[in-house]
Amino acid sequence: MITACLWLVLAARSSSHAQSVPPLTVQQAVGDQSAKDAPTELVEAVRHYNAGQFEATLKLLDQAAARNTDFHPARPTLARFHLLTGRVAEARAVLELFGAESPQEPEVYRLLGELAFREFRLVEAELLFRELLDKSHAYAISQHRKKQYQIAGHAGLAAVAERRAQWSVAAGHLSEWIALDATNSGAHQRLAEAQFELGKVREAYSSLQIAQQNSVPTFSAEVAMGLMYDQAGQRETAESWMKQALNTAPDQPHVLLAVAQWYWDNDQPQSAQQPIATALLISPQSAQARLLAALVAWQAGKLELAIEHFHVAARLEPGNALIAHQLARALVETGDAKHLQDARVLAEASVKQMPADSNIAATLGWVYLKLELLPEAEQIFKRIALGGQVQPDAAYFLACFAERTGKRAAAVKTLRASLDTPGPYLYRKQAEQLLKQIDP
Repeated sequence: MITACLWLVLAARSSSHAQSVPPLTVQQAVGDQSAKDAPTELVEAVRHYNAGQFEATLKLLDQAAARNTDFHPARPTLARFHLLTGRVAEARAVLELFGAESPQEPEVYRLLGELAFREFRLVEAELLFRELLDKSHAYAISQHRKKQYQIAGHAGLAAVAERRAQWSVAAGHLSEWIALDATNSGAHQRLAEAQFELGKVREAYSSLQIAQQNSVPTFSAEVAMGLMYDQAGQRETAESWMKQALNTAPDQPHVLLAVAQWYWDNDQPQSAQQPIATALLISPQSAQARLLAALVAWQAGKLELAIEHFHVAARLEPGNALIAHQLARALVETGDAKHLQDARVLAEASVKQMPADSNIAATLGWVYLKLELLPEAEQIFKRIALGGQVQPDAAYFLACFAERTGKRAAAVKTLRASLDTPGPYLYRKQAEQLLKQIDP
């Protein structure tokens, strides 16, 4: 058995990181089940876990497992809690120790396999998922858990095969998964992708239709087919599937907006106008419809209408940084001093909400540049430049700053790269003008 001393060491290591990890939620702890159905012991275990009281957490998890054989053993569950809160080293230590004591427990191999896959250690992940399947066949404590382990084994092996583009192998494991859980929409969608990659288009469409029957109402088999063809570089065929989606569900806002989004992403804003207009007639309170309507209006040179749509979208989803930063960009373009200050407030709030998003950060840098706050703008653009690729509009902001600060060669390089990037580009004309001006 693991000594109490060792558990205290693990607990101390976890507690030392308590300030840097998010708290565990009951919904995370129960997984696919409803948090309302969580047993009392599990709810209390989550509370003690977040307080760093790991021995009390284990006792409660032991009680839950003793009451219900469908519940996983306490220590692997504690390891899963660690994984959910980013304590990977602690999770691995718990699993290694428990696996040595209970080598027949499938949950250990499931969690270690998922961890290996997440860290791109595919050979190790494959071995662990195969071991999971092997252990699950002889598992007799809970038929529910036995089935879940078998599903996890096939799903994991399918994921490894998908990562390696071994589509026939992936399709085999996905079919085994479906044999165990015929109504799982995700399994049918992944099988459709494997079938598509194998050139089995009819089978792929059939799988997507089954997925649609067992999915949320917003899923469309035709849109999914279009997206697969789009990813394969077959744009004309993709568009034909998008049109078929509109014919199949002409009054479904989610289909209308999915098709409109595809047209927008492929730099065809005029084709996006009609499905957006129809979606707004059916669902005028849709923030997604308002956002797309704003972008298309802006691209058409109707800035005031775009701002109106952005404002409505922002009121519908006040905490959506992706909407707020686009509104900030539009307000900047008005040239109005008050609008520029409003844009600053929106952009700063958006960056606080999504600090890792380089495109949102670029919006704030653009606002600072327009406000002549060059040191603040420089700090942001330097960080973005180190972070890798950004969307063309954000690249235009970077180029403007580079040109403003005398780095003409960098500005030219950035502008050319942005203009060569396919897809929507609201600042395309400005980018072309600036490039002609500084590199005639």
